[in-house]
Amino acid sequence: MMTWPRGQDNGQTGNRHPVPAFGTGPAVGETAGWPAVTILRRPPVRQSTMVRRDARHTFDAFVATMGAWWPVQPFSAGKDRVRDVVVERRHGGRVYETWDDGTEVDWGTLTAWEPPARFVMT
Repeated sequence: MMTWPRGQDNGQTGNRHPVPAFGTGPAVGETAGWPAVTILRRPPVRQSTMVRRDARHTFDAFVATMGAWWPVQPFSAGKDRVRDVVVERRHGGRVYETWDDGTEVDWGTLTAWEPPARFVMT
């Protein structure tokens, strides 16, 4: 699966280049000039933390600040070029990283959006 960068044409108007979707591509490592993506086979992330705020506020802060706390090294295509991780807050919304040059690389799609209880992404 390839996704098209948004907001970048590499100096050639209308000539966008595909970027491998997170965790996909013909092989792990530098391939045809694309950045390496680490593919991990691990169980789902499950974590709990006691906070002194209501569930709605905590859920909103968790989603809104994902780009600040998510470890983009080594879990992203852009590595040190990543400036934010965006979650489009709706069922079917995109989850993607944005790079310093405006490129957007999809991580997945929200298959469930049930604030403040949970969200599920591909």
